[in-house]
Amino acid sequence: PSTAVLGVLPGTDVFVSVKRYPAALELPGIKVFRFDGALTFANKDWFEERLQKMDRQDTNARTHEKPISVVIIDCSSVRTIDTSAVRLLERVINAYAKIGRSLLFANWRGVDQSGLSVLQHLKFHDIISKDKFFLTIADAVVYAATLRSDDDAGPSEEEKSVIQRGRQDSRDASTFEEMVEMGEANDSEQNKASVEPCKNS
Repeated sequence: PSTAVLGVLPGTDVFVSVKRYPAALELPGIKVFRFDGALTFANKDWFEERLQKMDRQDTNARTHEKPISVVIIDCSSVRTIDTSAVRLLERVINAYAKIGRSLLFANWRGVDQSGLSVLQHLKFHDIISKDKFFLTIADAVVYAATLRSDDDAGPSEEEKSVIQRGRQDSRDASTFEEMVEMGEANDSEQNKASVEPCKNS
């Protein structure tokens, strides 16, 4: 499956590939990572490898001199998950916790019945609490900002824009089960974007 690091288009809450859209800006201390595939045994090693590569190639830290404190996984293409992938996510979460990093999930549209059975059997939201799942990336950024509320530098201008729009557009889903049922939740505003991608990508 393809992957991408996402940035926000200035003045919007639209997140697109920073590689394809040169105008897109990464948020200081936050990485938004899109994985275009299922989280299963066949893909879990690739998922982990790409996360690690994202760390090694972190331009965010070099640009903003701020280490990654939050990673947001764009789950818009995740339609199922299996036991091995859940165990991987548990390892990633534990590894991140040791370095003071949080893992959030955005564009969560639910998984198929097989995946739901796995999540229920493994008591998934005992591993990853329900408040770590969001209907949009903007909602996840709003939450991420609360985790960094004691940062003396405060949010960047890009973050402020996303936070403002995210609060205006936020839709509440109070439980993980509700989010799973929302198969059509969060129709992305990206479809409305009229920005041309870089033709050299």
